[in-house]
Amino acid sequence: MPWKQICSTENVKKVIELFPPGCKDFKMNDYDGVIAKLKVLDHQCNVKKLDSLTKIFELSEDCKTCLPTANKLCRLGLTAPVSTASNERAFSKLKIVKNYLRSIMGADRLQHLMLLYSNKDILDCIDLKSSVKSWSLLKERRIKI
Repeated sequence: MPWKQICSTENVKKVIELFPPGCKDFKMNDYDGVIAKLKVLDHQCNVKKLDSLTKIFELSEDCKTCLPTANKLCRLGLTAPVSTASNERAFSKLKIVKNYLRSIMGADRLQHLMLLYSNKDILDCIDLKSSVKSWSLLKERRIKI
């Protein structure tokens, strides 16, 4: 691993700032000490030739009495928060659409509209004018006189 890039003082500082402000278990300002502990853990991984995250985490758990900071950083790295805001937003919009259009819309149309809305970021990139123009050329039913 390129430790000079991953374990630079700036990166370690950013990771430490991810801990909650009132965290009693982790109050650290000695970034060089944290980097040294991570290098010890890396050396152990290289000696034992560990390559999977599961094995590295198990080693971190085994060494948590002598390297508690490295263990906590491994835990933080493996349990990084994942945003569910887009899913919650889609369900919120589904509720609004269902309440507003429940009486006048069939289930298929409602399903199609929700699919379109949940992929709104992709649809915003599509040029509608060119799509409509090409579709209208395919559906041209006028007879030329």
